[in-house]
Formats: sequence, structure tokens, C-alpha cells
Amino acid sequence: MKKFFQSLFSKDSDLNHIETAGGKLSLMGLFWPLLIETVLRNLMNTVNTVILSGYSDQAATAVGIAAQVLTLLTMSYIVISNGASVIISQHLGAGNRKRAVDIGTVSVVLVLVWAVIASIIFVVFAEGMLGLMQTAPEFIPEAKTYLQIASAFSIFESVTTILSAIARSYGNTKPSLITMIVMNALNAIGGYIVIYRPFEIPLYGVEGIAIVREISAFVAMVVMIFLIMRSNLEFNRKSIFHGAWANIKSILGIGLPNGVSFISYNFSQIVSTTIISMIGMTATTAKTYVTTVVFYVALAGMAIGQANGVMIGWLAGARQFDRAYRMLNRNLLITICLNMFFALTVILFRYQLIGMLTTDADVIALAMPIFFIDFIVEIGRGMNNVCGNSLVATGDMKYYVTISVISCWVCSILFSYILGVVLGWGLAGCWISFAIDELFRGILCYSRWRSKKWQTKIKIEAEEA
Repeated sequence: MKKFFQSLFSKDSDLNHIETAGGKLSLMGLFWPLLIETVLRNLMNTVNTVILSGYSDQAATAVGIAAQVLTLLTMSYIVISNGASVIISQHLGAGNRKRAVDIGTVSVVLVLVWAVIASIIFVVFAEGMLGLMQTAPEFIPEAKTYLQIASAFSIFESVTTILSAIARSYGNTKPSLITMIVMNALNAIGGYIVIYRPFEIPLYGVEGIAIVREISAFVAMVVMIFLIMRSNLEFNRKSIFHGAWANIKSILGIGLPNGVSFISYNFSQIVSTTIISMIGMTATTAKTYVTTVVFYVALAGMAIGQANGVMIGWLAGARQFDRAYRMLNRNLLITICLNMFFALTVILFRYQLIGMLTTDADVIALAMPIFFIDFIVEIGRGMNNVCGNSLVATGDMKYYVTISVISCWVCSILFSYILGVVLGWGLAGCWISFAIDELFRGILCYSRWRSKKWQTKIKIEAEEA
């Protein structure tokens, strides 16, 4: 496998890096920090689930359900951050640094304002949101507690998310990486103390885990701000008052359509959990644990997709379309191969991995065949990570959003109900529908890329290039 990847990188060596005013922007230079950051960013919920599984399966499942709802809030910050990142990357590629600085400044203020509003909404309507998911009554108290505490202080995570996206647009991934290391270390240590109590502290159970999470997020925010202040990133306070609306429209012009796709997909996952709850509590618990494991299969592909998106944004802004086209084709092949490799690894060690989370024989038996179906899911997911990020990076939003929304509701949700509930295939039927969804979207996204219609969707004026 090592020789295979070496041959890919040597074949088209001009795709390995981009020359910028600040130096070389390389795929591997972006990939490794992004991979570690992505692992660490998502490790918090996994660590909390693992720690709580030693406390009780009910608490672990409750936090898993709450985390799905919380994902919608986190995604809203990512939506704005991604919109800003795309516009910043295109302007930097076009050599328009001043406009990139203005966009970055306005995006920070926009995220902060939204974080305050959204946090209030999620705290007030936490129980109603859990009710919409048909959450079993025994899970609601602990799920509500976790959701309310995490969402009340989500402004900490909103700041790190937007600053991370801005820095990444400039090719600077170190601040976010360091921040994620600090946050995860504090969360893991604090969670261990809360549940296993090597010494007494006034924090207990799910509530204690949620408080530890937010303390970790606060410290991480402080570290991120400190690192950004010491970097060469610029901000222009005047842009908050002069021309702010034009910049907000640019950000939301990318962010909101992409947000429709993000929110639709994640809300569909919540609905799918509701459908799985119709199958039974054992299926819901199995779904929580399997998702915890297989999420890490796609992380390398997610990191390549993000790194590829940053570079595609620069190339699109510079109007280097042929180079961008070839870059996606190569990086897509790399991603699919990596996803297949990690999916096979999980299949080989599936008993050991699920055994780390539960000893319930019924849950384990239900989970085992799902890992084989997930192999197909990860092929489609790899296509979506790379092709979807690339279409977003060029501003080709309408097509991407349309197929994403249609696919996740028809292929994922409708088929989940038909296969899982009506035909009685259970959790396996739901996972087959996830595979159909990922493959359908991935194939259509790649077909769009091959059509090259995305070349007409760049979100900056031609004279700026």
C-alpha cells in the first residue's frame, strides 16, 4: 500500500503543493494536522460514551442521543465557518488579501451573535427536541441534562470553530491542532475523575461529564485566542462597521446553502434514530455503539476532503481549473482506498472494538453484521467527503444541496423505514439504506465534477483574480 500511494504522489507532482505568497500549501502539510484535529474534535463524545458505558449503558445511550441533537448546533457554527473559509480561500488564491481579512473579521462576529441566539433556543427547547426523536422516557432526564449544559456554553466551541476555519484557509493548522489536544486531554482526565472518582469532587454522572466538557472547551478557547494573537493572521475591526453586510452576504451565500445540506443530513440522522427506536431499545443502543466505532473509519477521508477543499479553493480563485480537476481525481482515489482499508480493519477487530463499549450479548450480536454493511457505506462516504468539499470550495452549491437533501430523505430515511420497519430487516435494513444514500450522492457529486460546470460558480469577481 505504501508503494501505491508513493506512485500516486510521484505521478502528478505538481498537485502536491501550491505556491502562495506565504509559502507552499501542500496536501500532506494540511492533511496530518487536520486528521489529528478531526480525531480529537470528535474524540470528546467518544471518550464520554466509553467512560459512561462503565457507569451504565443507559447513561451512555442518553449522552449518545443528546450528542446527535447537539451536532445540529455544532453544525450551525461549522456552516458559517465553512462559508467564510471558502470565500477567504478564493480571495487568497486571487491575491486579494484585504478582502480575505475583512471576511474573516466579520465571520467571527457573525458566529458569536448566532451562538448566543442558538444556545438560548437549544436550552429552552431541549426536552422538546428529544421528544421529537421519540426518545424513550428512561433516557430523557440524563439526555436533557447533557444537552442543556453543553448547548448553554457552546459559545466556547463556536469561537474555536471559526478561528480554526480562518487559520486553515491560510494554510495554518497548528492553532487548532494544539487547541484540540488541550481540550481532549482535559476532557478525558476530568471525565475519568467524575466517573471513577480517584478522589472526591462535587461533580457526578452525566451532569459532571457535561460540565467537564464545557470547562475543557473554555480552556481550549482561551488557548486558541492566544495562539491566533501570536500568529500572522490579520483582522480589521473597521470591516465590522463598513461593508459588513456585503461580507455577510458573501459568507452566507456559501454557508446557508451548504448549511441546508449539513442540517438536512444531520436531522435525517436524528429521524433515523427515531426509526431505529421503533425496532427496539437494543437496536438503539447497538446503533450508538456501532456509530461510535465506524465514525473513525472515515476520518482520514474527511481530513483529505478538508485539505483538498482548501487547495481547490485557492486554485479556483486563481482560475487554475485543470489543476483543480486533476487534484480531485487523485485525492478521491486515495480517499476511497483509505476508507476501504480502515473499514476492513474494523471488520477484523469488530468483536474487540464493540467489546470495549458493552458486554451485552444481545447488543453485540445485533452489531456484528452491521460492520460488513458499513464497508459499502464508507466507499460512498469517501466520495462525498472529497467531491462534496470540492463543489463547496468552488461555490457550486445549488446542485450539491439539491441532491444531498433529496438523497438523505428518500434513500436514507424512506428506505430505512421500508427496509428496517416495514420489511422487518431491522438495524441491518437501516444500514443498507445509509449505503444507498452515500453511494447515490457520491456518484452524482463526482459526475458533476467531471462535467466541469463548477468552473462557472466561483464566488469572486473575475477582475480580482
